[in-house]
Formats: sequence, C-alpha cells, structure tokens
Amino acid sequence: MNRIYSLSGAILIALGFLFSISLIGQNSGTNNNPPQQADNGFFKIQREFNEYWAPYNVDNNGYYVEDGVRKKAGGWKQFRRWEWYWENRIDPVSGEFPKVSAAEIYEQLGGAATRSSDGSWTSMGPNSAGGGYSGIGRLNCVVEETNSGDLYAGAASGGLWKSTNGGSSWSVLTDNNAVLGVSSIVVVYNPGGDDIIYIGTGDRDGGSMWSLSGGQSNDNNSVGVLKSTDGGITWLPTGLTYSTSQKETINRLVLDHSDDNTIYAATSSGIYKTTDAGVNWSLLASGPNLIDLEMHPTNSSILYMSTIDYWNAPVIYKSTDGGSNWSAVATFADTDYRVELAVTPADANRVYAIVAKQDGALSSIQRSTNTGNSFSQVFSGSTTNMLGWYCLGTDAGGQGGYDLCIAADPSNANTVFVGGVNTWKSTNGGSSWSNSNMWTTSGTYNSCGNPVAHADKHDLVYFGST
Repeated sequence: MNRIYSLSGAILIALGFLFSISLIGQNSGTNNNPPQQADNGFFKIQREFNEYWAPYNVDNNGYYVEDGVRKKAGGWKQFRRWEWYWENRIDPVSGEFPKVSAAEIYEQLGGAATRSSDGSWTSMGPNSAGGGYSGIGRLNCVVEETNSGDLYAGAASGGLWKSTNGGSSWSVLTDNNAVLGVSSIVVVYNPGGDDIIYIGTGDRDGGSMWSLSGGQSNDNNSVGVLKSTDGGITWLPTGLTYSTSQKETINRLVLDHSDDNTIYAATSSGIYKTTDAGVNWSLLASGPNLIDLEMHPTNSSILYMSTIDYWNAPVIYKSTDGGSNWSAVATFADTDYRVELAVTPADANRVYAIVAKQDGALSSIQRSTNTGNSFSQVFSGSTTNMLGWYCLGTDAGGQGGYDLCIAADPSNANTVFVGGVNTWKSTNGGSSWSNSNMWTTSGTYNSCGNPVAHADKHDLVYFGST
C-alpha cells in the first residue's frame, strides 16, 4: 500500500509499514513541541494590532505619551475586550473563528428546557456598581411605562431589565432567551394585567466585534422580535424571526400611538410593520442599514427613517401613509456615515437630525420645521466637534458610528441634547451648544472641569420633563 505525505512541498512515499522518517534539518522521533500557530484569522488580526501600537508603548489603561502629553489610544480598549472574548473560543492552532454561534447550539439543544436542576451555582459577581467607570455593562435603550412609572432597560449583551422603584434596583427578565442583546423596547400598558413587552433582539451598535470578523458581523446577532404577555416572565417569537446565522439586527421598534396592535421595526435589511400585535409582519421597504425610526407626535401616518452607511451617503426618508411609500427628504455627503433623529410633541412639525462622519466626528446638526419635508443645517461640526473627546470640541474624529443619539425636550422644542462620547445641550434649537458632561476628569480632555458621566451615550430619553 502506498502512502503519500506532503510536507512543505516535499513528497515522501512510504511503502508498506513505515516506522521512521528522517528529514534533513529535523530530528527523528516524537515531536513534543506544541503545534505552531498559523498567521491568519484571529492571530493575524492580533499580530497586526500589536505591531501597529508597539511604538507607542500603550499602558494597561489604554493611554500613551506623545510629546509629553498623555493621549488615549483610540480603539485600544475595545480591541483588548474583543481579544479577551475570542482567544479561548478560536481554534488554538489555525486561529479560525467558530462557524456556529452559542445561540444556534442553544436552539439546537432546545433552549432552557435542557437546563439541569441538579447543578449548584453561586454568583461570583460583580453584583453592584458604584457608578462612573465601575459599571458592569453597556445599555442600548431605556423606556418608561408612563402609567406605572416602571422602567425597562435593554443591554447590549445582558438582556432586558426592569425597575419598579425609579431605577434604585433592577431585575433581569430574559436569562432564558437564546440571544441576550436588546436594541429596542416597546411596552404596551395593560390595565389590570401585566405589561405586554416587545424587544428587538441583537446589538445594533455592534460593540468591539463589529468590524473585526469573529465569526459574526456583530457581538449579538438578532433572533427577531420577541414578545411577552406576562410582564417579561416568558417570551415567545413573533412573526418577525431570524436565525443568528443571518446576521441581522432589529435596530428600532416604534409603537403606533393610536393603535397598540401596530408596531414598526427598522432592521438591518428593511422596515417591517405588524397590525396584529406581532403575529404577522409585512415588509414595507427593503434596504440595508435602517438605523433609526421616529413617528410624528400626533399623526401616526407620518414616519421618519434614517440610515447608517459607510459606503454610500446616509439618507433621511419620510412616509405619509403609514410606511407604504417612502421618499428621500435629505441626502448627505459621501463622507458622512450615520444619522439619528428626534421629534417632540412641543412642536409636532419639527424634526432634528444629527449626522456623523465616517471618522466618527460630527458632520452637522440638521433641523426641519415642516414635518420633515426639508432639512437645513443649523450647526456645523467644523465649528465644534461634539462627538470627539475634548470638552471644547477642538479635536478631530470621534465615535459617531458607534455611539450616537439625540433627544428633543417634549415641553420645549428649542431644548435638545446630543450624545456621543460626551453629552451636549442646546437651548436655541441647535444653533449653539454647551458641554453638559464629560467622560473623564482628566485635565487633558476636561479642561472645563465639567461633571463626569460614563463615556459612550447610546440612547437619550426624556422621562416626563427630565
């Protein structure tokens, strides 16, 4: 019997029983050395990152010193989180990422039904946080059920949480779900019964794995819209359902304020609508990267939608017939990337938009005073870059593709907040802005001495007048 072995281009032919092979430059006998790691996949990304930052001598906190000034190494911490997550999940020799996600295995095994009742587990924490940078997770969205005052918060990879005491304490509602990312929440008040809750699953802002492969295009891909009719105790899929292998996200859910059975979903591949409380969904418009969706405060037939698109100019669309037809009302520059929207009942004709550039910096603040028929620039990022790291907005770049949000005061249409790394406020309809809080006390960035709140704002929401 002939056996053919290929080693580094050399072909060795062994006849019969082959007991030993002697190669030039290699000792015979058993090789006890561990297999050499390939320079591709995870290891290639890791090597190139380390080579890039090696000359900067970045410290463990993600900073380096240049010309005597301590500077933040942009993306350094995010990469280290990504690296930590994947280094024990990839093939240790080839560097190949897993082809099957944990959520898919969970579904194959029947989910929570396979959980053993015999195991004894003790939480090792952390179980609390003192605020600031001792936080234990990223939140994508927060909503208030206005009748009860209950708060719901959706985490990027930690599920849906509920507070019944104004945020003093929280309980988790989704530990048995296959995907724990939550990007949007709709709560329907049920007098005399439990709240009806819809969640858009997945992590719309992608986090540290968005652009670094890792077997998925996002940290936490969507399984669609889930619904609970018992206040979050149990969850069932709706008619809008995905497999995690489809790599979709539900970016925004909006409830029709005139009909509790009608909900809109802006997703990574199109906008959908249900008129029967989630049983059936119809595709209203296909297209990638639909990142935000807002409804006119008094006319539920009028909708505004915006996109996130690195390769093409981002767009704002408007519908006047409940989503059946859409028209582009504002198209921005090819160098722009993401647009987020805000409306206010204080002036139902007004719509605000914040536009981020491809490098994450602020491009502009836009405003419409005619229900979104047209937009005009009221503030330029070239004046002050509100999406950067400095309190004076004098630096370049930012994180507008990752953390970007805008909210208009429901009682005063001229008061607007925007969030990125920091938070900024306008009291004159967006014409001028002041920094409200900073991500650090460091004098390098916070020479203004402003209050500190954790960096990276993914959602801004008014509860009543605050």
